[in-house]
Amino acid sequence: SLAGQGGSAPAAAGTAASAGGDQSVGGGAGASCRLEICDGKDDDCNQVIDNGCPTGVLRGPTTHGSPLGDSPGGFAFDDLCGEDELVVGLALGLSDWLHQVGVVCQKYALQVDRSVTPYRYSIALSAGQHLAPHPSSSDATQQMLGCPAGSALVGLSVAQQHSSLGQPDDNIVITGVSGVCAVPAIDEGGTAHRLKWSTPSAIGLVSGSAFAKDLAVTAEDSVTADHFVVGLRGAAGAWVDQIGMTSSTIEVLQL
Repeated sequence: SLAGQGGSAPAAAGTAASAGGDQSVGGGAGASCRLEICDGKDDDCNQVIDNGCPTGVLRGPTTHGSPLGDSPGGFAFDDLCGEDELVVGLALGLSDWLHQVGVVCQKYALQVDRSVTPYRYSIALSAGQHLAPHPSSSDATQQMLGCPAGSALVGLSVAQQHSSLGQPDDNIVITGVSGVCAVPAIDEGGTAHRLKWSTPSAIGLVSGSAFAKDLAVTAEDSVTADHFVVGLRGAAGAWVDQIGMTSSTIEVLQL
């Protein structure tokens, strides 16, 4: 599922990636060759244009995080965004506590700025989709927990407490949800490009009417700096019992 294109010619078999610079690398009598710098030219005289430069992005295997929330009920769900999408927010149904949750996804793709030399590579987020919520219907007030434009979800936190304040025998419910978002960035250090997150920012807390700061207990989870959230899993029935993140690395493809 290739999400973007950057280079202008296919790579020859066995070509090695190289970084920018003006060091001569040979190429025959009269040739002026240097290390490849991603500029639309065959700088290193190997008959391949921009070898070692990014051409697209591709999602890797998924990893399940631990579901957050101590309520033992509900029906399990496991939602995944499209192969070229990241989670950028949650659609929450809140009244007294969390009664519904849905995933908001956006497409990601490699973006190339050819107005500078060497070319500058970044990740662009565009239109996506809302996945079906859990449970499928609810009368709770709908609220959005969304990432700032250009960023995606990398952390999640819930506030939970007993449904009747001060009554430990009552149900445990999620009364608030917050998160952490970060900007997908391409790390060009070393011989291979890779995707990591940068500039993290907190979002939320979005809370229900039963939320009591002094009584609520927080549970949280985050992904490593080379992962992004691509799905949501958990359990829901009469209300949302648990929510957790599914994450993945994003490989940067190169010539």
